[in-house]
Amino acid sequence: MKKGVRIGLGATCVAGILASYVFFARPLLLNVALLEAITQGDGLAADEVVRSGADPNARSKHGWTPLMVAVWEGHDEIIPVLLRRNADVNAHDDRGWTALMLAVARQDEDAVAALLNRGAGVNARSHEGETVLMLAARGGSLPIVEQLVQRGADHRALDNKGETALVEAILKDHPAIVRFLKKTAAARSERVGRAEVHDILARSSFRQ
Repeated sequence: MKKGVRIGLGATCVAGILASYVFFARPLLLNVALLEAITQGDGLAADEVVRSGADPNARSKHGWTPLMVAVWEGHDEIIPVLLRRNADVNAHDDRGWTALMLAVARQDEDAVAALLNRGAGVNARSHEGETVLMLAARGGSLPIVEQLVQRGADHRALDNKGETALVEAILKDHPAIVRFLKKTAAARSERVGRAEVHDILARSSFRQ
């Protein structure tokens, strides 16, 4: 084979390898660009990157999706952008947390409402059995607790330790939430046992 022919074939092989690299690397680069746009709070850029092929459900470290990153970074304006592009509102991370759980943990009422309006599971659980309502009761935001209960959150649910949202509210000294959850139970013809309350109070500094 002539030298010129060998060089030509070599160049063709290199070009093919580079083309394959670009083909397979492009989605990864787009996903990185999407996360960068979200972190910067640039909704227009995020929308454009998704339209260009970025995966709105790509997973980053700890199993977070772009929607989870937007929620945790507090960029509420990007939430509807991602949801319009088919982001999974009920995706779970490595701990079993959803975007709604992150919004509740941040006590972000607007994000909570936006996610609930798009079908976020109000009774989602983490791997430890924590529910969305338990996180809200622990965090101390009465408006979020009320919003969740109105949307059907189960205040009677137990986590892996056998504790309820009411227990969380008592242990974290959130009397307004305690009263609301007790009122909710009473309205549904339920009863919070004295022994249960006494046991909870014994482990906390809360006093009614």
